[in-house]
Amino acid sequence: MGTIFILLASFGVLLVINVPVAFSMTLACILAFLWQGTIPISTVTLKLYSGIDTFPFLAIPLFILAGG
Repeated sequence: MGTIFILLASFGVLLVINVPVAFSMTLACILAFLWQGTIPISTVTLKLYSGIDTFPFLAIPLFILAGG
């Protein structure tokens, strides 16, 4: 229950101080993982990087650049 409170509270605080939603979600999850203390932070960073290291995420800016 405490981890869920940390997750939601940190997400709400980050939104109130005008942090973009994507960064707020990421930082709130990292804070919850650190609070829980069961998952090493290096694992979190590797999973985050592997999640954005896909071809469609690379293709979107290139299509915008080609359209310009």
